Amino acid sequence: RGCVNDVKVMKQTLETAFRFPPENITVLCDEDATAQRIRAAMDQLVDACQANDIVVFHYSGHGSRLAARGEKPTGYDESIMPSDSGRMNPAWPHQVQPCDIRDTDIQEWLSRLTQKTSNVTLIFDSCHSGSITRMQDDLEEGTRLRWIESDVVVEASSARVRMSDRRE
Repeated sequence: RGCVNDVKVMKQTLETAFRFPPENITVLCDEDATAQRIRAAMDQLVDACQANDIVVFHYSGHGSRLAARGEKPTGYDESIMPSDSGRMNPAWPHQVQPCDIRDTDIQEWLSRLTQKTSNVTLIFDSCHSGSITRMQDDLEEGTRLRWIESDVVVEASSARVRMSDRRE
């Protein structure tokens, strides 16, 4: 529920605070967020994008790592997990191939998108999102990677709050 709520809040924010037309926003949640539909929406975005358009891509969901295709220093690809990832299936890895969307796939898509516009913001709220574009050591001109530092663990004694003081 948290990820779906994040998507709804992001949509509302884009429409109200940044005046994105609702018809220009594609939302895929739960069973609609399959690998095929996510990839199709990404491709449609590239096809529809015009020079100097402002693009925001937001993903809130599960992220993971898979054995890398080809040689990678870490041996892993970072990925986002669509609703049909298959890795939650008890038959995985023997009978189900994961259909995660790998960081290398996202980098290829981003390269096509930025040929049309450089006004692109990617927001990934998932585990292993880090540099989901694989550009950490080879930044393209005008590209900045930013992230939010992890929360500081608060000592249990200072974290005690009366129930009446808590927010819903």
